[in-house]
Amino acid sequence: MNNGVFPYKWTSLALGMAMLPMAGQAQEFALEEIVVTAQKREQSLQDVPLSVQALSADQLEQNAVSSISDISNLAPGVSFSNIDDGGNLAIRGVGTEALGVGLEQSTAIYIDGVYQPDISAIADLADIAQVEVLRGPQGTIFGRNAAAGAISIRTNAPTDVVEGSVKIGAGSDDLRTVQGVLNLPISDTLLTRTSVTYRERDGWQTNTDMPNGPNLYEQDKHSIRSRIQWLASDDVTVELSLDHAKQDGTAGGLVIEEVGTLDPGAGFSTTHKLDGSSASGSGTYNDALGNLIALKPTLEREINGVAVNVEWDINDEYSLLSTTSYRYSSEYGADTVGGNFSVAAGSIPFTTGYVGYAESKFRTYSQEFRLSYSDESIDWFVGANYYTSKAQEGLNYALPAVGWAYYAASGGTTPGDLALGTLGAAQNYSNVTTDSYALFGDVIFQLTEKLNMTVGARYSYDEKEVDWDDVQQTAGQTPGAEQLFYPNIVNGITQDGTNRLAEGKDDWSDVSGRLVFDYQIAEDATVYAGVSQGYKSGGFNTELSSGGEPVASFDKEKSTNYEMGLKSTWMDGRLLANASAFLTDYKDYQFQVAEPGSIAAVNLGGDAEVMGVELEFAFQATENLTLGLSTSYLDTEYMDDVSVSGAGGTAFAVRKGQELARAPKFSTIASADYLYPLGDAGNLRLNATYSYSESYRLSNADVEGLQGNGIVFEESDLMSGSYGILNARISLESADERWTASIWGTNLTDAEYRDSSGINYANTVYGDLGGTMKTYTRNEPRMVGVDFSYAFGG
Repeated sequence: MNNGVFPYKWTSLALGMAMLPMAGQAQEFALEEIVVTAQKREQSLQDVPLSVQALSADQLEQNAVSSISDISNLAPGVSFSNIDDGGNLAIRGVGTEALGVGLEQSTAIYIDGVYQPDISAIADLADIAQVEVLRGPQGTIFGRNAAAGAISIRTNAPTDVVEGSVKIGAGSDDLRTVQGVLNLPISDTLLTRTSVTYRERDGWQTNTDMPNGPNLYEQDKHSIRSRIQWLASDDVTVELSLDHAKQDGTAGGLVIEEVGTLDPGAGFSTTHKLDGSSASGSGTYNDALGNLIALKPTLEREINGVAVNVEWDINDEYSLLSTTSYRYSSEYGADTVGGNFSVAAGSIPFTTGYVGYAESKFRTYSQEFRLSYSDESIDWFVGANYYTSKAQEGLNYALPAVGWAYYAASGGTTPGDLALGTLGAAQNYSNVTTDSYALFGDVIFQLTEKLNMTVGARYSYDEKEVDWDDVQQTAGQTPGAEQLFYPNIVNGITQDGTNRLAEGKDDWSDVSGRLVFDYQIAEDATVYAGVSQGYKSGGFNTELSSGGEPVASFDKEKSTNYEMGLKSTWMDGRLLANASAFLTDYKDYQFQVAEPGSIAAVNLGGDAEVMGVELEFAFQATENLTLGLSTSYLDTEYMDDVSVSGAGGTAFAVRKGQELARAPKFSTIASADYLYPLGDAGNLRLNATYSYSESYRLSNADVEGLQGNGIVFEESDLMSGSYGILNARISLESADERWTASIWGTNLTDAEYRDSSGINYANTVYGDLGGTMKTYTRNEPRMVGVDFSYAFGG
C-alpha cells in the first residue's frame, strides 16, 4: 500500500472534523431526521455506527432515477454500470462481474427484506420510500452474502387512508413514461397499495450492424407491485407482496476504437473509431446457406415475485418476523462479448471470436425467521435463513472460420469470401443448484449512558452443484480438421477417460463476526470504531474455457473491515457532518479474467486491500436552501501476483500493487435544492446535483506487453476516464402541493466515459484472422424531459 496516501486521508478527515464545532442560535428550521433500518432496526441515521448513505424518494425523483444503476451518481464510492449492459456493481472498489450463473455478487441487494440474486433483473424503481447504501461487510445483519456491502430498497407500505398519484412524462428519444400509485384501504384491517409503471424510449445509439434496424438501448418496460396488508390482530400483521415486470428492447453495443490488420497479407488494414453515438450491436454470422446475417440486438427480461411477511409483537419487548419469498427471473439477449463486428455500415465484419445469444433463468426460494428483543439497556435479534436457487444458463454461439489456412483452403481470395461460422456451432447449457443455511445475530449493549457495544456473529453454509445439459463445440483450423472448442467436455461427458458426467459439487462454510463501540462525545455527536467480517461462497465457472477443468470450483471470499467514524449534527440540527475511515482485507477476493488462448473468463482468487475515507455533509443554509456534499477517497491494491494458464500459455491475471476494478481514487457529489415561494401560485423549486469521478480501471486484465495484428495495448485502454455528470430539475408546485410540473435533464454537459472496456486479440484457438481490436461501451448521453404529476387523497 502506498504510505503516501495516509497523510492525505487523515488530513482530510481532520479538516472535516475541524469544521464541526460551529455554534449557532436556535432556528425555526433544521434538517429532517433520517430514519434507516441498516441494522434491521428503525434508528436515526446518526445513531448507526457504520457508513451508510440514505437516498430519499425525493432525491431519486429530483435526479430522474428510474434504474438501480442510476444511484452511482448519488453515492460516492459506488460504481454501477448500466443495468441494460449487465449491471456490474462495486462498493468501495469491490464487486463481481456478472459472468455466468455459478457465482454471486459481493454486494447484497434487498427489496423489502427480500434478497435479489440477479441484479440485472430489478425493475424500474417506483413508489420507493428510501434506498440505503451500506458500505463495508454486513455479514451479521443480512441473510445472504454481503462481503463488500449491501443496498436495501424499501417501498412505501400501505396506509389507512385513500390516496395516490399519477405522473406522466416525455423526453429525449421519444421517451414516454406513466406512473401510478393507489393506496386503498379495503377495511379497517385490510390495506392495499399498488404501483404501476410504464416506460418506452427509442434507442440513442445507432447499430452499425443493422443500419436499417432498431437502435441500441431501446426500452419498452412495464411493472406492477402490490402490497396487501392484513392487520390480523393488535399484535399480528400479515403482508402479501406481489411484483411483476417485463422488458423488451435492445441491448447496448460495443464502440470500436481500433481494429488490427487482417492477417496475413490480404491487403486490408484499418483503424476506425466510432464516436459513441454508433456501435456494433451484436455482430454477424452465416446462416446454413452461407448468407451473412446480422444478429438482432435483442434484450428481453421478465421478473415475477411473491413474498409473505408475518410480524408478531409477542409483548412489549419481544417480536418475531417471518419472511417467505419466491422469485423468478429470465433474460434473453444478444451476447456482445466477442464476435464478428462491423466498424461501419456496409463494411466487412472482423472476426474477433464468437457471436450469438445468451439466456439465463433464476428460480429462488428463501425463508427467514428473526426474533428480536429490546428494552432500555439491550437490543438484540437472532435469525435463521434458508435459501435455495436453481439457475440456468444457455449460450448459443456462431464460431468464425478460424485461421488463415481455413480461409485459403475454402477458396477465399478476398476478405469478402470469409467463411464465418453458423449459429449453433458452439452451445453451452449449464445448471447450478444452490442450497444455503445461515444462523446470525446482533446485539447492542448499553454499557453506560454514553457508551454502547455492538456484537454480532454469523455461521454460513453453502452447497452448490453444477452440470451441463448440452455442449457442442467445433471450430475449424482447416476444412475437415476442425478442433474441439471445449476439449475437456463433449455433449455433457468429461473427456478424462472415465466417461463421467460433466457435473460437480462443492460446499463452503464460514464463521464471521462484528464488534463495534460507539461513544457519545457531545449531545449530537458520536464516534465509533470496530471490526466486522463478511463472506461470499465459492462457485463454479459456467462459461467453459477452452482448456480448463469443467467441474473445478473456486474458493470462498472473506473480508475483514476495520473502521472508525463520526456521526454528528450541529447548529441546532442545521448541519450534518459524518466521516469514516476504514481498512479492509480481502482473502481470495473473486475476480474474472480470460485464459490465454480462450474467450471465456474464469474466476480466480487473490488477496486484496482497500482503504479509504468518506465524508458526508448536509446544510440547511436557509429555510428554503439545502446544500449537500459527499466525498469518497479510495486506495486499493492486489497484494500478490496472480497468474492464469490456458491453451495460449501462462500470463499474469493481476500484478501485485495493481488497483482493483471500479475503484475511483476520488469521487464526490455536490447538490443544491432551493424552494422559491410564489404565494398563492405555489412554489418554484430548483434542484441540481453534480457528481465527479476520477478515472478508474474497468477490468482486472493485465495487458502489459500484449499486442497482436499491429495493435499494442496499454493500461489506459482499460480505464473509464475522469468525468462529471450534472443533473438538474426545475419544478412548479401548486400551493396545495397536489400538482407539479417539471423540466429535467440528466448528464446536461453530455459527458462521455467508458462504462465497460474490452480487448479482443487473436489467440491459438482462433488463429490470427483479424482478431485484435479495442472496444468499449459508453454511458448514457444527455437526456432532457418534462413530467406532470397529480396527488390525490390523503
